Amino acid sequence: MLALTDEGRTAHRRISERVGTLRLRLMECLSPEEHTVLMELLRRLATHLDALAV
Repeated sequence: MLALTDEGRTAHRRISERVGTLRLRLMECLSPEEHTVLMELLRRLATHLDALAV
């Protein structure tokens, strides 16, 4: 079993906060509908990429 150290948890928390802030700023230019479409397209691409890796 793997577990983060205290230092790892601190780094994870700091990075997660930055990613969350960046995500919100990036999504400001999209409508809710566009965001939904984007997430679906990314999901489909990820699924396709997984299939190519086999």
